[in-house]
Amino acid sequence: MSQQRTPVVVREVRQETGDIKSFFLTGVDGAVLPPFKPGDHIDIELQEGTVRQYSLCNGPLETDAYHISVKKEAASRGGSRILHENVKEGDVLHISPPRTNFPLTTEATRHIFIAGGIGITPILSMLRHLQHENRPCELHYFTRTEPDTPFRGELKASLQSALHTGLDAERTKEQLANILSSRTDGSHLFFCGPAPFMSAIRALASSLGWPEDSVHYEYFSPPDTAATATVDTPFQVYLAKSQCTFDVPAGKTILEVLRAGKIPAESSCERGTCGACVVKVLEGTPEHRDSFLSDFQKKSGKKIALCVSRSQSPLLTIDL
Repeated sequence: MSQQRTPVVVREVRQETGDIKSFFLTGVDGAVLPPFKPGDHIDIELQEGTVRQYSLCNGPLETDAYHISVKKEAASRGGSRILHENVKEGDVLHISPPRTNFPLTTEATRHIFIAGGIGITPILSMLRHLQHENRPCELHYFTRTEPDTPFRGELKASLQSALHTGLDAERTKEQLANILSSRTDGSHLFFCGPAPFMSAIRALASSLGWPEDSVHYEYFSPPDTAATATVDTPFQVYLAKSQCTFDVPAGKTILEVLRAGKIPAESSCERGTCGACVVKVLEGTPEHRDSFLSDFQKKSGKKIALCVSRSQSPLLTIDL
């Protein structure tokens, strides 16, 4: 289901690296853009009905435009390819209001950020915000080469930033272990990057005793485990508010079945990464296949991502 969209003008397109471009979006005819928070992202409607989510890189003083940076992916499903090849300065795009799946916590006494590649985008907004407020934080940024490192001038000038370039998988894991082993009370960890990189950090944080509520992350693409879940089993889903039941067969998602039944349901990425389609579970046991909900949320069984997850129980009751 589509949200309300706002037209914006592409004020500037900037080549950051060989495969990363920044886009600066302003309100049409000087319209004021809605406020945003560190970690927020926007949905952008592109051609052929394609909708993609991109994190805002903005700092707290950059309120005249939304700044997104996009890597052109070799296996692009359309979003990054369209932006890199078709979108130019002066074009009008339609976007959602900013929202967050990756909020910056206020209770942390120290923020530790780890980014890999294009995963720097939401982290950069958080770092800029905390630096503006003179709050303790540190960034560890892993990239393949220096020319592949966007914002390297700004980050090199920051005393809170450490750039780790050209490390192989084993050296990367060693460096991550060094970073995570030095946790102090009140520290919170935030990380974003390629799925294998994320999985390694999650495993290390768990093995080194980081409390679950101090570990925060955002996936841009599903981890391998989300794509190789167990074999589909048919089940029924009951909508408590609508008071109707639908059969969910193997090979169909809850979201697809609800759409076929003309039931409005919010969605966006449809890969289990953005959280737009997450709803409350009132009865039954979800079979989680998303990468949005935390391990704690999955264990509680109180929420489900309609776009990818299924049910372990014959009947699942949800708050729709």
